[in-house]
Amino acid sequence: MELDLPGGRVHMRVVGRRYEKVGMHISTERFLVGAQILELEGADKECYEAFLRRGPRGVRGTAGALELGVD
Repeated sequence: MELDLPGGRVHMRVVGRRYEKVGMHISTERFLVGAQILELEGADKECYEAFLRRGPRGVRGTAGALELGVD
């Protein structure tokens, strides 16, 4: 999985553990997905841990929640 965080793009290997539908919109359905991180190393791990410590505070243009999209 890839996450675009304020500090950069983070790559990790995950396995999905849970999902639930969180709302229906006219044209799309949305799901909340829970995943277990299996592998996260090096600079990716440092960037991810820094995001967990600081969150999106102080970064312009970010919302208060992490939202994933599908490319």
